[in-house]
Amino acid sequence: MKLLQHQYWGEGWITVSTTSGHVSALHPDSGEIRWEAETDTPALTLRGTSTPSVTGGGVLVGTATGKLKVFILDGGIPAWEAVIGKSKGTTELEKLIDADSQPIVANQVAYAVAYNGNLAAVDVLSGRILWQREYSSYRNLTYDNDMLYLTDAKGNIVAVDAKNGIEKWTQSEFYNRRLTQPVVYKDTLVVGDYEGYFHFVDKKTGELVSRFKLDDIDYSAVRWFISWFTSEDRTAYTAPVVRGDLLYIQTRDGEVTALRLP
Repeated sequence: MKLLQHQYWGEGWITVSTTSGHVSALHPDSGEIRWEAETDTPALTLRGTSTPSVTGGGVLVGTATGKLKVFILDGGIPAWEAVIGKSKGTTELEKLIDADSQPIVANQVAYAVAYNGNLAAVDVLSGRILWQREYSSYRNLTYDNDMLYLTDAKGNIVAVDAKNGIEKWTQSEFYNRRLTQPVVYKDTLVVGDYEGYFHFVDKKTGELVSRFKLDDIDYSAVRWFISWFTSEDRTAYTAPVVRGDLLYIQTRDGEVTALRLP
C-alpha cells in the first residue's frame, strides 16, 4: 500500500510523494496519474521522500537516501540528482540521511537539507552543487530576502546567507525542544516547541524577543494528568502560518488559533 505523504500544486499539475518513495504527477481535474517515479527507500527512514516542489518544468524532491532529485514534469524522466547527505555511521539509526525538507527554489538555485547531512545550494539547470554546509535537519527551510533559516535536529535556530552559505547567527537556547520550522512574522522568526510555547526571535540577530503559550497551565504533573484522561495535547503540531498581520498556529489536539501581535 502506498500511503500519501505530501502533495504540492505547481504549473497546473498536482505532484505527490508517498511513504514508499514514489513521486507522481496527477491531473488536477480528473485525478488521472500522468506519471509515477520511484526513489530508493532504505529499510529505516524518517519519512521517506520530501514534499515535491515544481519549478521550470521540473519536479524536485528530497529522498530518503540523502539526494535531491529532479524529474521532468512533462513525463517523469529523471533529469539529475545531487547528493546532500552521505551515510557515516554503522547502526541503522546513524545511517539515517533523509532529505525531508521541501526544496526551496529562488533565482534558479534549489536549497535542501538532509538529516545527518548537509544544507546545500544546487543549480536547478545542471544539478551542480554551488555550496554545502554541514547541518542536520528534518524540518522545512524558510527563505526570506536572500537568507535561509532552519531549525536543526538539536533545536538550534540558524540563519545562513543563501548566496554563499555563510552562517550569520545561531540561537541555541532551545536545545532538544523539537522545534517546528521557523517562519518569518514581521521582524521576527517564530518557532513552536513540544511544550506548546511559541518563541519569537529577532531575524537579524537571533536574539529572543518574546514567547507565547496558549494557556497558563504548565506542562507538569497536572498537565500530564489532564492529557492522560482527555487526550488533550497542545504541543506545537506544525509550523505557524502567516497571512497578512495574522499568525495562525495549530496544536496537536487540533485547535487552531489566530494571533495578531504588535
